[in-house]
Amino acid sequence: MINSTSGSAFRRQKVCNVPRTSSRLALHHRLVLLAARLLLTLRHRRLVRDFRRVHGYLPDPARPRSYVEKILWRKLFDRNPRFVTFTDKLAAKAYTAERLPELPLPVTLWTGKRLEEAPAALLAGPIVLKANNGCGTNVIVEDGKPGAEELVARGRELMAARWRRDEWAYGQIEPTLFLEQWLPLDTGTMPMDIKVYIACGIPANVWTADRKGQRSLTLDPEGNPVPGRDSGYPREDQALPFSPQLGALAREAAALARVLAEGIDFLRVDFLVSGGRLYAGELTVYSSSGTERLANRQLEQRLTHLWDLRESHFLRQRHGGLKGLYAHALRAAESDRMNGHPQDISAI
Repeated sequence: MINSTSGSAFRRQKVCNVPRTSSRLALHHRLVLLAARLLLTLRHRRLVRDFRRVHGYLPDPARPRSYVEKILWRKLFDRNPRFVTFTDKLAAKAYTAERLPELPLPVTLWTGKRLEEAPAALLAGPIVLKANNGCGTNVIVEDGKPGAEELVARGRELMAARWRRDEWAYGQIEPTLFLEQWLPLDTGTMPMDIKVYIACGIPANVWTADRKGQRSLTLDPEGNPVPGRDSGYPREDQALPFSPQLGALAREAAALARVLAEGIDFLRVDFLVSGGRLYAGELTVYSSSGTERLANRQLEQRLTHLWDLRESHFLRQRHGGLKGLYAHALRAAESDRMNGHPQDISAI
């Protein structure tokens, strides 16, 4: 997984990561998509500018040709109601418990709007304070630190904040605070995080990381390590050591992710690792807000190919007028793209 602060290390890859498309697409479809690209680029100048700053090339928000462009497209167009369930941390926990009752979840100890109403004994920890609509805002409480007064103030800030305004699903969530069981996450030779990237029912890759040790390793869905480093931990000495146990965890995570991502064109399914065992993490709709680069070019091409926008909520709906004209052109473009790729996914 890659964050926006280190995207410059991958700018040299630029357009080489964008798959070529065929010229079989009908002229009227190409004209519609060109007009849509110009309109969207003008209307969403800041998003396009931010994309270019991170990735080093101008995106096509109307006819996305790469994985990160599809994240941008999703922000602009797809309003799948299930995205709200996945993005709401409490709703996602309930969804996961229903779909995978055998997968352990960190226990929710309290929910509410005002942290001062939580049992005082809980605030001493060890716990994790979260906002159901937050992003990167978790507060770990250990040995009474931060103290109750500071924690309550932080809770007020979380309730007042609004996150990721460009990502539709966040704005649909009614803010709620909750206190969650603190898990002693693995570190050292094992990851504390495992993230599965899955598109149209097929896991593309599994990213594992020990954030405390600042090491990571990317594996395929069968649990085999793949070459290349991600820009979060780019150095060769930051490779998390591979072991049969790690491979088994990656395979298990990929299998569980299939269940949770059923019927969704793309989802990142996150897991925590504690005591060598998987725990449910978060379900991520806008992975790293589209700022990431995967471990190597082949992985990104594979994920781009697997993510068929015809399976998106937007393109599965009926649209009229100009929106319908655009949707018809994009469906045709996706069909053209898929027909231009080998049927054997393993060849990508």
